[in-house]
Amino acid sequence: CDIDGEGVTSWQYSWYKDGSFYTYSEREHTFGSIYESDAGKYSCYGVERGGSRRSQHSDEVTLIVS
Repeated sequence: CDIDGEGVTSWQYSWYKDGSFYTYSEREHTFGSIYESDAGKYSCYGVERGGSRRSQHSDEVTLIVS
């Protein structure tokens, strides 16, 4: 999740798939198994842990499963 941290050192990451909330995860989201249904456009943003700051959404990354 490549976001502008603006000095924040501890983020909670929210991941989105095709514009809808997908999961909370770490900066790097890893799939245990991958299925065709996992294909889509993914993005994320961060919320400061114990604070009130939020990042902008990241650019979307397209996952193609074939």
